[in-house]
Amino acid sequence: MKNQWRSISAGLGMFGLCLAPHAGAVAAPNDPIVIGMVEPYTGEESNYGQWVDDSWKLALEVYGDKIQGHPIKLVRADSKCEPSVAVSAGRQVMAEHPAILMAPVCSGDTLAIMPLIKSNQVPTLSDNIAPKVTQESDGWVWRIQLTDSVVTPPEAKYILSKGYKRIGVIHDTSAPGEANGKNMIDALTAGGTAPVEVATYALADTDYSGPLLKMKGANLDALYVEAYETQGARLISQAKQLGFTIPIYGNFSLFDETFIKAAGEAGNGLIGVTSYAPNWSENSKKFDEQWFKKLNYHTNADIAAIYEMAVAAITALNKSPDARGKELNTIVGNTNIPNLPMGTLAFDKTGNNANPLVLLVTWKNQQLEVLQVLEGQK
Repeated sequence: MKNQWRSISAGLGMFGLCLAPHAGAVAAPNDPIVIGMVEPYTGEESNYGQWVDDSWKLALEVYGDKIQGHPIKLVRADSKCEPSVAVSAGRQVMAEHPAILMAPVCSGDTLAIMPLIKSNQVPTLSDNIAPKVTQESDGWVWRIQLTDSVVTPPEAKYILSKGYKRIGVIHDTSAPGEANGKNMIDALTAGGTAPVEVATYALADTDYSGPLLKMKGANLDALYVEAYETQGARLISQAKQLGFTIPIYGNFSLFDETFIKAAGEAGNGLIGVTSYAPNWSENSKKFDEQWFKKLNYHTNADIAAIYEMAVAAITALNKSPDARGKELNTIVGNTNIPNLPMGTLAFDKTGNNANPLVLLVTWKNQQLEVLQVLEGQK
């Protein structure tokens, strides 16, 4: 779900290569079918690259490592979560003529290689949350993860249902932080209770006493915090140290193991939304058990979405191993796969998940507990 908004203008001028699509090419009986993977295998976000590789390890074990006799060949290149690097990595992968591409998990990387995706006519599956990823894809990108605009309004509706009169909002000043903060502020305001106080912080900050003391002085009934995992853990811990006892709500980034390991007991009681929890359904429990048995760590929302990307690719190719380009893109777009970790996977005509799952969750004894299903398959 990594939403990365660094400048991509430098990368967009580097597209000297436009490889001709191989739509309609018929593979020889034992020819491999190439899946392209442009991911951050090194750098601060390298855990996402590991999750992509591990998702394919399990998917190939569960669904088979061949497509009607054709071995699956995974072609990787390191994007480092840097758009200019992603351009070079994307060109390297496209040179192998992939049937389907796994979009970089960093949204800025995906936007940087979008011209390559479109010019090579490669159906692309995405875990990105930046709205532009599907808006600018001309129908070539299919998003499995949910955008902020999908998960925030149900959370705001739940917060308003509690009858709070004085709500505060804290968010960071990055582009996604500003967007998330605005989405929550707008949703609360539209519901009849505009926030009485709004405060911001920079991603590089480590001391949040300024915005927190501003909130404490506002005599709040409830507080909403937008943050990435590490920053959120520090912010929530400092709030508890300052004596906050009011209900605190958070955005979806605060409901995975990275956050709770850093926050410790201070994270208990935080309420918010996510698109997946390991224990929300029998299918998610089975998936988490399979994952842990094979890979020795537990799943999260990004892992579930990335795994479903792999399953969608395998399923589409099994329907027509020789399909490429527009024909294969149509098959991917018509995906309908039940009983997956996040429910039934299908796409709408805009390329987004047609069956969004929004779970209300909380941390209890440093374990994620599902309170209710706000949207999706109950």
